[in-house]
Amino acid sequence: MEGHAVVLEFLRIRQHYPPVAVSHEPPPPPPLRIKTESIEDEDRNNPTTMLVRRSRKLVDRDGESKIRQSTNVQIYKTPYAKRIHSNDQSMSASEEIVRRLSDLNIVPLGDALANRKYWMMSKIVVVMPTICHQVHEIKSDGVDWQLQIRVSDTSASDVICLVATDLLNRIFGFTAQQCKKLFDAKKFHELHVKRAEAERKLMGFNRLDLLVWLEIPTELDKFPLVLDVKTISDALNIL
Repeated sequence: MEGHAVVLEFLRIRQHYPPVAVSHEPPPPPPLRIKTESIEDEDRNNPTTMLVRRSRKLVDRDGESKIRQSTNVQIYKTPYAKRIHSNDQSMSASEEIVRRLSDLNIVPLGDALANRKYWMMSKIVVVMPTICHQVHEIKSDGVDWQLQIRVSDTSASDVICLVATDLLNRIFGFTAQQCKKLFDAKKFHELHVKRAEAERKLMGFNRLDLLVWLEIPTELDKFPLVLDVKTISDALNIL
């Protein structure tokens, strides 16, 4: 009888409480714990650690990295992975230099100008000038640079060529649009400084060890366009 009374009392209590839903889903996984390592005192003065921390602050503050490649640098891709030392007098080094020079397919400028009437489209050729010099001072229309140079080699003399704006932007480290903004803002001193810097860098065309990449048009009344210029050592990857 006592057992029966216990059952009745359990049923009476259950009426006052709703049944508990039983879930058949597996229990949720425990929270992920990420192990973090603190910087020890000896690492706080580590230059590499300090540089990384400063870089992260710059990224977090502005949302983008402040590390930018300088625009005032000559950018080109050399086809030769192995750099030859200029003091290397071995036979293998000499043969490699001759092979690389042959791979450039240097052509006489006079031949390219004479044969372009047979071409279907413009071609880019590599010439080795004996001398180059400016026809006039650097000019600009506010968008593009305007510069003409005379190119001479063993087959042609004083061939007038235009210089591409993109090439001059790389050589100068600034654009014609930036100079126009300085002029509009009447910052004549800064404009004078940039002009002097441009004239100084254009003196590089007077070097005697240059290779010039020219776009030769098929039309006889159009000037060739200078797309790139390198020293022979840079083009052959000689240190």
